[in-house]
Amino acid sequence: MLAASLGSVAEAGACGDRHHAAAQGDRTPGQRGALVIGDSTTILATPLLGRRGLETDAKGCRQFAEGVAIVAARKRAGTLPHLVVVALGANGSVSAPAARRLLRIVGRNRVLALVTPSNSATSRATMRAIARRHPDRVLLIDWQRHSAGRGVFAGDGLHVTGSGAAVYADFIARRAAPVVKPPSRALRLPSHSTTTKSCGTVRRFGRRLAAHVISGRDRIACARARQLAGRPPLRGIPGWSWWDWTPLPGPWVEVYRRADRKVVVATTTTVARPR
Repeated sequence: MLAASLGSVAEAGACGDRHHAAAQGDRTPGQRGALVIGDSTTILATPLLGRRGLETDAKGCRQFAEGVAIVAARKRAGTLPHLVVVALGANGSVSAPAARRLLRIVGRNRVLALVTPSNSATSRATMRAIARRHPDRVLLIDWQRHSAGRGVFAGDGLHVTGSGAAVYADFIARRAAPVVKPPSRALRLPSHSTTTKSCGTVRRFGRRLAAHVISGRDRIACARARQLAGRPPLRGIPGWSWWDWTPLPGPWVEVYRRADRKVVVATTTTVARPR
């Protein structure tokens, strides 16, 4: 990793220095596990991410290939969680074949999240391209764009300061939350779809999904509900919050809530949901 010479950058540790934080906090019903794999740019944020419920493993000078090897080993051991967040690519460009290999290892029933580095345009381009190509499987956490102009970096423009680490951890945790933390206590959905407004079906990436209006049935047209169900939610939908509801009991696959909180739309499928 680039030499750490200033303030909090030095505290991040030298090449090969490894930091690990277990996921902490009260697990709510339906919450899924997540793993963050990073390099020295993630070290200061490691305990903060752990406190936000994300297991985190960061090491100075870590290459993308090492991250791929960690994911493969965790999968062989049966300990790879549902969401895999890879915050690498600052120590050498990430190639498209390497990114595709990582996605194959993660598999179709998990989600791969890629955190863009601030110093490598090539790595960012690869990450953005694979997220566009696989919008149902890859969550782009575009740290480079989010951090621009926020004053979160030390003098090298790559490693975060202490306060920048909090911004970094908050951003990753917020982007990960829809995949791993459905708000089951805040949104008490009905246990059956028969009590909802049925709006027909759509096909998305080989799956047939039925759209249902849970609340605000007079505030949204069925055409709009089907449109929501047909869009890849990992990309984000302006004006709507979204959650993966599959780990919870009941028929629901995905849940969408409008920004004014007056409309909730959900999807179901007639085939067995992946676990």
